[in-house]
Amino acid sequence: MKDLFNRLEGLIGKSSLAVPDNNFGTTYVNMIIQKQLSVIDIDFDAFTYEDIEEVAESLEDCITDENEDEEISLDPTHHYTRMYVIGHTVSRLANLKNIKRDTTYQFI
Repeated sequence: MKDLFNRLEGLIGKSSLAVPDNNFGTTYVNMIIQKQLSVIDIDFDAFTYEDIEEVAESLEDCITDENEDEEISLDPTHHYTRMYVIGHTVSRLANLKNIKRDTTYQFI
């Protein structure tokens, strides 16, 4: 398990992206989309209409193909795809069953 995290950390370090300075609004909009938040859970004061437009444009740039079944293909080098894959991987790892987690506490 530690090897998996070390590999993931190495991959993230090798492919790190430049992050804009003032991006809280767009990050919040991305989080709303990824978590599919309910309207009552959204803080509408945390982002602007320009943030929504920026995320929508970014998502359009991310899509490389769409077929008749409305399935889409995403650009694997796009930052949105990377965020989704990392979030999905961490979620899957957190929900694995039968994993013995290392602990610093010793039990008698």
